[in-house]
Amino acid sequence: IAVAKSLGAAITGFYAAVSSLAPGMMGEGFQYSKSLQTRQDTQAAARGEEIMARFATLAAAGGVPFHGHSTLNVGVEQAILDAAEQQHCDLIVMATHNRSALGELIWGSHTKSLISHTKLPVLVLH
Repeated sequence: IAVAKSLGAAITGFYAAVSSLAPGMMGEGFQYSKSLQTRQDTQAAARGEEIMARFATLAAAGGVPFHGHSTLNVGVEQAILDAAEQQHCDLIVMATHNRSALGELIWGSHTKSLISHTKLPVLVLH
């Protein structure tokens, strides 16, 4: 918010949660019940809306224009890239989990993947 304010920029907030309905996420033969998947996705969607609402409040308090939305998606990196393109963003700012090498091996790195697939500058926050 401080960076946007100093640049006279607006913020487009975006929260992409991985859908529990993503095929193959848990490996071969592992299946959740449909009701558990729906409940998890509902909770993830509510968390995204909550995060965007808090961000909107902080941006308003800082005097920075803000527009936010969230989504459930199978491909987080592609969802971020699509949102940045649709909103005509000039910069992508991401927070990272700062996982260990083992964590990145198991879960991957959305940040590294996004950086390798975008032409926009990316500011990474720890």
